[in-house]
Amino acid sequence: MHPKKLPFTLAGVALLALLLIAHAAVAVGQRGVLVVVKNSGSRPMSNVLVILGGKQIALGDIAAGASARGRVVPVADSDVAISFADGTAATQVVRVDTYVTNGIKGKVDADVADGQLKGSKADLSVSIL
Repeated sequence: MHPKKLPFTLAGVALLALLLIAHAAVAVGQRGVLVVVKNSGSRPMSNVLVILGGKQIALGDIAAGASARGRVVPVADSDVAISFADGTAATQVVRVDTYVTNGIKGKVDADVADGQLKGSKADLSVSIL
């Protein structure tokens, strides 16, 4: 008499475990706030930094009409600030009317034109991961 074949083999269980781990890694990788900065101005923005929640991320240079994005996982309470130079010698800072804290995830869009915040949109929620 042959033993009954189990519906899951050891290889199948291992594959399922790997898929679950990969899914969890992707979910964790999506933590934080995705910030998209659009330069609607007539001049390029240089050395663009996004500062939020006790962290900062460098977006580099953004040509006129272009956008750049970066993800930040906040560790403290703060607003969202965008620091850049737009052809003048001085660094400018534009503040987005959005508040973030530890455990927030989602997206913030900021439209900057010639040194001024033209508009913004935030889609944020509390993360349990």
